[in-house]
Amino acid sequence: MIQVAQLNFREMEHQICLLGINQTISGLLYSGGMDAPEDGGVLAYGYVDTEGGFTFEILAPAKVEGDKIIPLPGVPDMMVKLRKEQANECSIRLGPVVDRTPYERKIAVINEAYAPSEDVAAIRSVDLIDDSRHPDYPDDILVIFLKDDYKPEGCWVRSMEVEEGRCIGKLLNEPDQDYGVHENDLIPFDIVKEGEDYFCISRF
Repeated sequence: MIQVAQLNFREMEHQICLLGINQTISGLLYSGGMDAPEDGGVLAYGYVDTEGGFTFEILAPAKVEGDKIIPLPGVPDMMVKLRKEQANECSIRLGPVVDRTPYERKIAVINEAYAPSEDVAAIRSVDLIDDSRHPDYPDDILVIFLKDDYKPEGCWVRSMEVEEGRCIGKLLNEPDQDYGVHENDLIPFDIVKEGEDYFCISRF
C-alpha cells in the first residue's frame, strides 16, 4: 500500500485520490458534518498552496467494496482542507474511477484561487531540484549559502520570482552566520550542476 509520504507532489497535484482515514481526517469529517466510513476513506483533490504547503481538499467520504469506490454524501459548499504533513502516513490511491461531476465546481474554485504566478510556476516545474524542495512545501527550497571563509549553510527560501535567469525567493529562517541578509529578505539563487546532482546556490 502506497503512503502519501512516498509520492512526489507532482504525482498528486491536480489529482483526485482516495486517502485512508487517520485521526485528523476523522476530526475534519466530523467538523464538516460527515461520518467516517468504516470500510473506505475520503476522496480528496491535491494542489499546492504556497503558504500552507501541499494540500488535499476533502471532497467526500467513500466506501470501498472490492475494486469499487462508492462516494458518500459530502458538503459541496464547505471547504475542508488537509495539509500533506497531516496525512503523510495515510494510504493513497491515485485516480480512482469516480464521477468527477459533483466536485468540478469546487475544483475549479481551488484551481483559480491557488493558481501560481508565472514565475512561481516556472520554478515549480524544474524537477531537477526536487531533492532540494521541502517534502511538504514544494515552493520552499533548500538553498546553500556560500561565502569566502564561511562554512556552507543551508537555508530555506520560498520561491517568488525569476529575474534575468536567476531565481529569487524569500528567506524563511535566520542564517546562523552573518551573510548580511535576514529572515524575510529576498534572496537570489542559481541552480548549479555538480557531478550528476543539482543544487540551489546563493553566493555572497
